[in-house]
Amino acid sequence: AVVLMTCASLLAACGPQTPAGAAKPEAASAIAIYDAKGRLITVLRKENRVPVPLTAVPRVAQDAVVAIEDSRFWSHHGVDPKAVARAASRNAQSGGVSEGGSTITQQYVKNLLLSQATTQDQADAVTQATLGRKIRELKYAVALENSISKDEILERYLNIIYFGAGAYGVEAAARGYFGKAAKNLSVGECAMLAGLLKNPNHYSPWNKPAEAKKVRDFVLGRMREMHLITRQEYDGAVELNLSVRKKTNPNRVSYAIDLVRQQAIAALGYDTAMNEGVKIQTTFDSKLQMTAERVLKSHLTKIESQPGFAHITYQQYHQINAKMEELALRGEPVTMPPTGYLQGAVLAVDNATGGILAVDGGREFLHSEYNRALQGRRPLGTLFTPMVAAAAYSNGLFPGDPVDDDCIDNHFVMIGGVDGILGEWGVERADNEYEGPMPSHEAVARGKNAAVIRLGYMTGLNQLKEFCKRA
Repeated sequence: AVVLMTCASLLAACGPQTPAGAAKPEAASAIAIYDAKGRLITVLRKENRVPVPLTAVPRVAQDAVVAIEDSRFWSHHGVDPKAVARAASRNAQSGGVSEGGSTITQQYVKNLLLSQATTQDQADAVTQATLGRKIRELKYAVALENSISKDEILERYLNIIYFGAGAYGVEAAARGYFGKAAKNLSVGECAMLAGLLKNPNHYSPWNKPAEAKKVRDFVLGRMREMHLITRQEYDGAVELNLSVRKKTNPNRVSYAIDLVRQQAIAALGYDTAMNEGVKIQTTFDSKLQMTAERVLKSHLTKIESQPGFAHITYQQYHQINAKMEELALRGEPVTMPPTGYLQGAVLAVDNATGGILAVDGGREFLHSEYNRALQGRRPLGTLFTPMVAAAAYSNGLFPGDPVDDDCIDNHFVMIGGVDGILGEWGVERADNEYEGPMPSHEAVARGKNAAVIRLGYMTGLNQLKEFCKRA
């Protein structure tokens, strides 16, 4: 009673105000990416959200959300005293915050307040539910209930709330999880989406299908208790297995687009890049990019089709992976498919400017986000040998000058620092035989590592570095 009286007193003192910007949610700002000729390549959105009117959301979906989130939504005035009292009692018993008493109206207001907060406010909201913010939330919830209808509050809530997997709002969630519009959802599908609101990650049908089914059935049970669905509808929905579409990632569609996204965030900061409607013109040639992706896949498929190809092919991996996803969706044990099908990469650069015209870092971004064109950096190894020879011959040495092909100790090349470590500098072959003095051009042509190392020292390391800079 003290808690309820205190809330009422605070609300009366605050007055009927509403949060700034408490309007219907619009589609989120986005990065629009264009190629060098001004052709639109794609649009990346921070939030995958498709606002729809309440009439486009089936009544059973509305009922499912109300049943699990705010059972007295249609009768309270923004704050549910019974829910607040129950949450206060249980939290007192647990010695912490184990349950909240927020109504749908409060949740909607909280989402608006957090989206409009400063960075410091956001940090505070994550670490603790401050009394001042909670008071504002209560105040705005009551004021909102007095200014617009219940239907409009529910419509706004259903368009802004997060369902997991990057989906904000019921329409984006319906498309993302089931590949259909919200208006076409079944009773069981509506219940599953409503269950996600409690904890989208924990109840993800892709990652934890058993938990997703459990929360779906719980929501169906609540709906049955509240007489929102019939016994026949309940029985039919509970008997069905979960069935969701293949997981996709709409914000990372390819290696090329992901590269632009990363560069935009690095240059502008996440908030500016993702929230302020940035338009980016790239050096890409969109036609060349599509050709590069197509040719890479075609070329690797051709290699895999050769007689005697002994490794798993992309097609085989794709089929095995699809079966594993089906097992996971049914909640059955999964053994991950073998990895390592043939990969490749493409990088086309404008030699005059250094601008990237096309890039593809692998065969399937959803299988692996590792960009082999740009992230696969490895030591040059003996690929550097011709540079050593070119530097030597540009600084007064001759191809016929002799160099000694003999053992080099690690101390000599300072492996392990100035003092070095015990052992022999690595040779080019396991069955290597040192052959003594030989012409430098022969040492280079045959990749005789020890001899080439000596050729580099004869040239001088400073001269070698300067030559490589110019090259």
